[in-house]
Amino acid sequence: MGNVSFLVGFGLAGYAGYSGLIWYFIFISSFLAAIGYFFVRAPQMHGIVKADGVVAIPKLLLIQDG
Repeated sequence: MGNVSFLVGFGLAGYAGYSGLIWYFIFISSFLAAIGYFFVRAPQMHGIVKADGVVAIPKLLLIQDG
């Protein structure tokens, strides 16, 4: 599910940019890619929050790559 959403988001962003669609298509596609990213990374985020508690929020913000 996450990889499909990731692929659809990047595909839509590429198509919207190439064909000159309205700017909000790029925001919609980035939202889809973000949803896919969180589906893929959900087990890792759950493990960090379970181990670190409240301190996990800044830690998650710092380890996000790209």
